[in-house]
Amino acid sequence: MKSFIIFVIGLILLLNSCNSFKQGERIYLSKCSNCHGVNGEGLAQMYPALDKSIYVNSLVNHLPCIILNGKYTLDKNGNKTSEMPPVANMGDVELTNLINYLQYKFNPSQTPAQLDTIVAWRLKCK
Repeated sequence: MKSFIIFVIGLILLLNSCNSFKQGERIYLSKCSNCHGVNGEGLAQMYPALDKSIYVNSLVNHLPCIILNGKYTLDKNGNKTSEMPPVANMGDVELTNLINYLQYKFNPSQTPAQLDTIVAWRLKCK
């Protein structure tokens, strides 16, 4: 009986992690892949490839702010120009699942981020 309970708990944990991964993949495909490509290949000079992204590979703590607020530069008059539009109205769980999907897909050596870590990074967004 004890072995069965351990098996069931393990199965639940496995299925839950698969759902998180699938949700991250669905978010990526619906909100990111139009520009970054289905496989993260980007599009020439217009949209960066994510497999070579410094943010996915080493500056992961910047991803919540970039995803939620977009990424901007200033034009010659000091006005913001959008390089990447924000993905508004994304909850912390969805954000965590998306970031973990990006890490798994483009930098699998990274340890998945925990929800509380993503929330802490998000709270530092300006």
